[in-house]
Amino acid sequence: MLGRWRYLAKLCQLLLALVVFSFAPSAAHSETLNISGLSFAVDEIARVDDSHVKLVLFGHAQIVDRARLEDVVVTEYFGNVVHTANISDKALQDFLIESIKQRKFERAGLTLSTLCVRPMIGAEEWDSFLDQLQFPGASEFLKYAVEASVSAACPAVANARIVFIAGVGDTAWVRTKAVGFALQVESDLRPYVRERIRSAGLSRSFERMSLMIDFFGAAFGIEDTEYGELRRLYQKVVEAIEDIKRGDLERIFALIDLTRGDKWLSDVISPLLVESIHSQAEAKIRRGDRDGALIALSHVDIRKRTPTTHELAKRALSEMQPTGATALFDAGTAQFLKTLSLADASVRDVYGKALDRLAQWNVQSGLLEQAQRALDQVLLVRGDPNVENDAVRLAIIQALVKRKLFVQAGQMLSDVQTSVPLNYRIKFFVSGLYFDVRYVYVLLLAPILAGLVLFIIEVWRRYRHELVKAANERIAQVSAHATTEEAPRPQFVTSSFMRSASPAMIEYREALAVFGLGPGVDLKTIKAAYRNAVKEVHPDHLGATADPSTAEKFIKLTKTYERLLELHQALAQIDTGKRT
Repeated sequence: MLGRWRYLAKLCQLLLALVVFSFAPSAAHSETLNISGLSFAVDEIARVDDSHVKLVLFGHAQIVDRARLEDVVVTEYFGNVVHTANISDKALQDFLIESIKQRKFERAGLTLSTLCVRPMIGAEEWDSFLDQLQFPGASEFLKYAVEASVSAACPAVANARIVFIAGVGDTAWVRTKAVGFALQVESDLRPYVRERIRSAGLSRSFERMSLMIDFFGAAFGIEDTEYGELRRLYQKVVEAIEDIKRGDLERIFALIDLTRGDKWLSDVISPLLVESIHSQAEAKIRRGDRDGALIALSHVDIRKRTPTTHELAKRALSEMQPTGATALFDAGTAQFLKTLSLADASVRDVYGKALDRLAQWNVQSGLLEQAQRALDQVLLVRGDPNVENDAVRLAIIQALVKRKLFVQAGQMLSDVQTSVPLNYRIKFFVSGLYFDVRYVYVLLLAPILAGLVLFIIEVWRRYRHELVKAANERIAQVSAHATTEEAPRPQFVTSSFMRSASPAMIEYREALAVFGLGPGVDLKTIKAAYRNAVKEVHPDHLGATADPSTAEKFIKLTKTYERLLELHQALAQIDTGKRT
């Protein structure tokens, strides 16, 4: 009975205090409450008794138990987003984490709801914040939030993330408590989980990747097609890791071919495959197998290459010997090196020098087709004009000239972009590249032959000159003799004698006809006719234009003239005798 009166007295005391605080001034005061590091301003707070206080917040007065004061203030603040407009996202996040650690899940739930409806927080911020909830009690709180649906008013993107973070690693809870909620946000949850699985694969968190796939199956069912694909992807990843550990290059190359048609698999496995190929290539370089190293590197997807890919390619190329360098003629390796060279000038320089060495060695070995192939490859990455390109061309041209393949050599010579050195020009000239070598011999012998011909002509000219000189001397002698013995000069006066048919007269008339004269002319006219006739054929008069036939005419005229003088002398004496 005494206890009942005590409770009744307490109730009356509270009612009295309420009346007093409602209608009379009191010693109330305004203050700021600090709750888990977050400041909350209240309009008025006053003591009622040892267990209760009067709280005025947002114009509303109430008697509150001291033990629940903080929860009431938090509830009042987070019950309306307008009340928290002056609180930053970071402060709310810190307050949420602290509330979870204190296991005040109801308060944390209110804070989470407030964060959800804030438009300024985006997907990346949510991911970064929820990733911080990896401490004891955080997963339990998120499950509590999902089950209580405290975030039902939140945007779907936030809900999908909360369900995922809460359910990863606890498929039993997902199946029993969160399937319905997961299906409500399926359109956002599916792509989000896929992206997180991919990120886990890229970061090589394969154990967490498996847990995420299990969550996917628990949320959407193990019969889901996409779940089956994700599970197969994970199985391929596991197999690839085993192959990589064994160093099975053939299997690794097969996996590379497989991933080219599967972007998911490529994104997850490619980094591992590239690292494995790098290790294998480096080991081959140390063993001196540069060809094998380049062939291995050529299987790297050019989009997945790393700086290590470039460095290993340069090492293999710089140390490669031209003897047996078959990798540079491999189509896949050549395409890989070409693409790498176009993206990296340092690789292009090393690759070009390796091809130069290979081409020069093939030229020296007489393998001109391989040398041409090496030149064709280097032209794909090191264009013209270029002195190094032309050096290879000139070496090939010289080898072609030695084989007398002048057509091919001439065609390649036309491709030379820089000036051809003088020593090469001399070699090509002597070898007959510019024209037939027989023409060279003809040009060399031509001066000798010309000199010989000129010598013969000069000998013949002197010989003719002596002949003419001798003839002139004989004519002079005959003329002198005729002058002394034929004064007065005889004249043919009898026409009957001129028409006689004696052999001497016939010969005399024929000789006169040679000089265009008729019978009855005197000796002076005959000499004048002879001088006029020999002007056209005399060697001294014609000079260099004289030829052998002209000399023969001159000799013939001279002999005819001498005979004519003799006949004239003889016939004149006969005619004089007859007239006497």
